[in-house]
Amino acid sequence: MDVNIEDIKEHLEEFCLTAEDNALIKMKEFSFVYRLSAEDIVDQWIAFCTTKQKSCQSPTISMLDQMEKEELMKTKSSKQRKSTSSVCTPVLNSSTIDLICNNNFENDVSNTNSLQALEKSPMFSPKSMTPTCY
Repeated sequence: MDVNIEDIKEHLEEFCLTAEDNALIKMKEFSFVYRLSAEDIVDQWIAFCTTKQKSCQSPTISMLDQMEKEELMKTKSSKQRKSTSSVCTPVLNSSTIDLICNNNFENDVSNTNSLQALEKSPMFSPKSMTPTCY
């Protein structure tokens, strides 16, 4: 996400806050590392400082480091867990199943053991949907 320091300054000014250049650079780094927009990083700051104190203050390097440890790292690790724990399940419909079956059958036709196994496998009756052997 392309965030510049001027955008961060503008969003801080909406809350009547200013920041030193080194704090703005740190916020820009956070925007890049945690994939946040200028508005999102300022919102994170506002939420963090209001939970720690009764009023918001201008960001400092030490407070930004504390915010990173307590808030930003938590959100990044939970996003990583979600992305690594999700399983991609293919969506199959009748045409894709037919393609898979046809490809597997064509690959197995050359193998005589496969043909013998196919002849012995149960066949499903369309009326009753119960397996019947031939």
